[in-house]
Formats: sequence, C-alpha cells, structure tokens
Amino acid sequence: MVYDSLTKGMLDELFNSFAKCKQALKDGHYKTAADHSSMGLEDLKKIECMFLSIRSVAYQQQGEFNEALDDAIILQKQQPPYDIQGFLYAAQALYKQEKLTEAIETCNMILTCADYAPDNACYGQLAYLKSAAINKIEHRLDPVQKLPYDILNLILNELSFDDILNSLYVTRSWQKFIVHSSRTKSLQNLTIKITWMQPHSYFPYGVSGTIQLISDHIRNLDIEGINLKARAVLEKVSFHHLRSLVVTNKERILLLLKNASDSLEQVELIGDNLPSLNQVLTLCPNLKVLSYSHSSKPLEKFYGQHPLPVHLSLTHLGLLFSRIQSKEIEDIIKSVPNLKEFSLYGCESETVYALGRYGYHIQHIKINSSWDGPFKRCSKDTSTPHNNGLGMELSEPINTTVFKYHTVDASGWDESTAEFLLPLLTNKYAVEEYKLEALAVSAINFNEPYDTRFQYWQTFSVFHSQHLRALKIVFSNDIEWIFATVIRQCPALEEISIQGPSRPTAILFDAISALQALRCLGIDTEEGIDDGEGGTEFVVSTPENQRAMRSFFEHHVLLGGRSTLEQVRLCFFSGLETKTWEMLLRIRTLKSLYLMGWVLLDTYNVERILGNLMKSPPPLLDHLAVRILDSLQDHSIDRLDFTTVQLKDCYYITTQGVVDLCNHAKRLKKLEIIYCPRVEREPIAVLAKKKNIQFVWKKL
Repeated sequence: MVYDSLTKGMLDELFNSFAKCKQALKDGHYKTAADHSSMGLEDLKKIECMFLSIRSVAYQQQGEFNEALDDAIILQKQQPPYDIQGFLYAAQALYKQEKLTEAIETCNMILTCADYAPDNACYGQLAYLKSAAINKIEHRLDPVQKLPYDILNLILNELSFDDILNSLYVTRSWQKFIVHSSRTKSLQNLTIKITWMQPHSYFPYGVSGTIQLISDHIRNLDIEGINLKARAVLEKVSFHHLRSLVVTNKERILLLLKNASDSLEQVELIGDNLPSLNQVLTLCPNLKVLSYSHSSKPLEKFYGQHPLPVHLSLTHLGLLFSRIQSKEIEDIIKSVPNLKEFSLYGCESETVYALGRYGYHIQHIKINSSWDGPFKRCSKDTSTPHNNGLGMELSEPINTTVFKYHTVDASGWDESTAEFLLPLLTNKYAVEEYKLEALAVSAINFNEPYDTRFQYWQTFSVFHSQHLRALKIVFSNDIEWIFATVIRQCPALEEISIQGPSRPTAILFDAISALQALRCLGIDTEEGIDDGEGGTEFVVSTPENQRAMRSFFEHHVLLGGRSTLEQVRLCFFSGLETKTWEMLLRIRTLKSLYLMGWVLLDTYNVERILGNLMKSPPPLLDHLAVRILDSLQDHSIDRLDFTTVQLKDCYYITTQGVVDLCNHAKRLKKLEIIYCPRVEREPIAVLAKKKNIQFVWKKL
C-alpha cells in the first residue's frame, strides 16, 4: 500500500526543507528559497495522498462508500500520472455500491489507455474488478437466465433480423439461446432485408461471421441495395437451409446462388447483371418458384448460350422483360414439363400462339397482367371481408389458389384480339378436356380506332364453356353485345367483374340475369380513363344505365330466397340513384357489399343511403367494405353494425368515429382500418381487445 511507505525519515526531510527555505529567505537567497519550497510541497502532496488513501480505505471498511469515492476522486487528481491507485479505490467504491456500469467505465479509463503497463499491480486488480462487474450485470439482468423459455421465444419473435444479430453479442447465454432456440429454427416466417452499406464495426467476428452463426436457420433472405463490400460479406456465408431468395440488386449474385443452391425453392431476381436463366436452373435443381425480370431489356439478353437443362421441380415461373419471343417460350415449356403457373410480361402475339401450342398442360397463365411475381401471387386476402367471391377482385390478378383447373389472365394485354386469344382458350392440343375455370380479358386498345375493335373481337362471340366459373372483362359499348353472347354461352359462371371505360347497359345485364349460379357481381366504371393519347375518356351516366342496373337488382329481389347473388362490388360508379340503391338492399341473399370511390353523389346521399342501410339491411348482410369515399364522415359510420367492417382510404374518418362505431355495434367481430390517416391505432386496439373484436390496422 502507498501509505506503508511513509517513514520518520520523510518527515525529518520535510522539516529540514522548511528550515532551509526559512534561512535562504532570511539571507536573501530567494531562488534557493523557492526551489526548496517547491520540493517541500511535492513531499507534502505525497503525504496528503497517503492520508487520502488511508481514509478512502477506512471509509470503505465502514460502508461509507460515497465518502470513500470522494477521497478516491481527489486522489486521482493529486497523484502523479503513473500512479493509478485513485482509480482502483474509486472503482472499488462504485462496485460495492452496485454502480456496476460506472465501475466498468472507471476501469476502462486505465485499461483502454496505452500509457499504463499491464504489469502495474493496480492494473491487474482493475481488470479483475471490471470482469466481476460485467459478470454481475449479466447475472442480474440477463432475461435468458431469469425468464421461462416460452416467454423468451415470444420476445425473440418480435425482433428484426438486425436486432437478432446484435443480440448474439449481448452475453454468451444470449448467443447460445438464439442459436439453439425454436424461434431461430423457424425463420421461414422472417424475411431478412440486408441493406448495410458496409459491415458493422461492432460485430466481434464481422458481419459474415455473425450471419454464419445462424445461417443454418435462415429460411428467407431479401437482399436489396447492397454494394460490393456487403455483397462480398454475403458471398462468404453458406446458407445450407435457405428456402427463398429475393435479390433486387445491380451486382452479380452467382456465388450466393451457389452457396445455397441445393436448398433453394423460391428465387426472385430483379436487376441488370443477372445470371442467365440457364445458370439459375442449373445451379438450383430443387427450385419450385422462380421470378426473373428486367423490365427494360429483352429475355434473349439473359437466356444463355447453352440449351436449358430439364428442370422437373419448377412449378411456378414468372418472366418480366421488354420482349419475350415465341422460340424462347417453346424452349422453356419443353425444359420445364411440370410447370403449373406461368406469368409473362413482354409477350408478342406470336408468343401467345406458342403458349397455346405447347403450354396446354400449364394450369394458370398470366399474359402482361398486373403481376408482383410468384412471391406475391394473388391469394385469398384475409384482410378483406368479401369472402364470397372467387378471387376476381377488380384491378387485381386472378386468385389462382381457388381454382382447380385452368385459368387465363390477359387483362393487362392491351394488344389482345380474338384471333390470338381464342386458340389459347379452346386449346385443341390438350390431351385431356381443357377445363377453363377463370378468364380475365381486356378488349380495349386505345391505339386502335373504335371501328377496328368490332373487327378484332367479332369472332370472340363463338367462345363458349361449360366450366367457366369466373369472368373479368374490360370493354367498350360498341362490342358489349359480344361479351353478352359469351356470358350466355357460359352458364356455369358464378362471378363476373366488369370494368369500363363504358358502363354496362341492358344488353349485358340481361345476359347476366340469365345466369342461374351467379354469386358475385363487380362493376368498376372509372370516371376518367386514359385514352392512350394523353387525354381522358369520360364515362357518362345515363338513365338507361340506371334502369338496366335497377332491373338487374329487381330480378334478384323477385327471386327472393332462390337468388344466388351474395356479393356486389361497386367501384367509381358515381351518380347511383337512391331508388337503384334501395332496390339493391332488398336482395334477400346479399351477404357482402363493397363500395369504392364515388359510388354516391354527395354527403347528403352518403348519410341518407347508409342510414337506410342500417334501418332495413338485407337479412343476411354481414360484410361491409368502404374504400376511397371522401364524403364519408364520423357521423355516417357510428351506427354501422355488421360482422365485418372495412374502412380504407377514408380521409375524414377520425379515431372518435371508429370508437363510436365499436361502442354502438353489437354484431361486430372484425374491424379493418386501412390507410385512414386520421385514425390512431392504439386507442382502437385497446377498445377492440376489450370488446373481443379482431382488429386489423394498416398505415401507408
């Protein structure tokens, strides 16, 4: 100890220095007096430090840790730079007060400084004290050692991938738990987005080493926007159990494919320097779903120089390119004999011929339709209340998951004509009977004059099917009779979706009324549609349109309980007359109602019609969805009472309006609030939980 070195000789020397100073001052030797005074003060400071050390230790022994810490801090300032006794006493006092973080910081002041040698006696004691403090913190705060296993899994389930990586280095027990937990072993429900521009410096083993720790548990990997450094990190990791890979990147990812090739089942590649289609199919023998796209380049740029390998496991393929040729389609279909769903964007007319000639075994075909890739294939939307339809949502691709046999979605193919489409729909090359269950077709090409549409689609009137259950059509009134004829020749139709630019007249409604199994009708006649020349083609509401729709509703009213109509979707149908609306609400079998856009004319009509809906609703109506209805306000919804209510893009609806709805409703079991900017989530969630209402909330 420092205080052990205080001797009688040191005190005698101090007295001698004082005497010499006094004599030199008396003799006029001022410099000598100043020098001896400085030496005496240095000796006196040493003695003071010895007394401070003794008192600090004494305070600690008595349990007076604050006083001990005060003396230790003074000691740090008084001692020469090479003496670290004050830091040791301060750290000891903090440790005994359970101020462990501060104790560690005090230790680090010395341990992280290169000026102090590890052979210093106090240095070793500080290192030991720091380790003891860290262990004490881990033991005291570590939830892995305190909480039940199931609770820990729930916590881990809420962490993002970045948080999981960071948690690996909290403590050794955390790392062991994460690597071996059931949550980490079921990462197939986690999409990992890696957007690091450079490796994180705080990972002890670097990013690649960190990811490698749990790489065997990673199932889904989403890579977006990484640079060369980050790509190099990923290429060092082997993902032995990776199931799906999404890459939106301009860098090559060939090595990454190789590192996970045997386990990969789903791959989505978007970018410039993509590996060739040949390479992807060769490297991934167990691939089931592939989305492969570059919207500004033709497929031939990525096709590869060698013939495609035969790939037996691939069942879903999506290609999005500026041009896809018929020869390429022929080769792909022959190389992938078990293909069930084929989505193409960039088709030429000859490409569709090739589809009809060689793709008769493909169950679902999408041609230039709205398409988000196989990873986001349209499925039954659990967030919408309209569960009576067959998946022919307006402005959405066909939901292929609900159809057992064939579907064709050509609603986005603007250049389609009956000449090119009919051979695909009536496939004469099919070995077995070709059962087409769902069809979406667009007969609007604004690049062609009106008088040519009749010529292009006249022969389509011969199309007929005993198996067609769902039909979505986009047409104009000059060819309306053609689709009316088709509807009459498809008696099994259960769902029809009609889109503008023209509003359906009695020609089409009479044909639809003749259907014996119709369950769902959707009408979307937007107020203005691009005419292809920078202008807008407007829809004009006429009394004839209103009478035709009202007659259709009246037909199902007269059928009473024998009507099969369960769902009606009206989108952007402005100017709907009150008496037409009232006729709709008299349909006894109506279960689901979907209103989108300017269905109603003004605020007065909104309040009046929704008021009528609540006064005398159809007896079976339990699902109501309202979307993009700007005139809808709080007092218009507070009395709505259905099993499921969905409000989407309703700008003037507020939190209080939704609270009133929940408080007044007696039947409400599910409430969906989607993109309503004035509705706060938390108060609605608390109220919904209290009333046992399933609550879905989404924001932009």
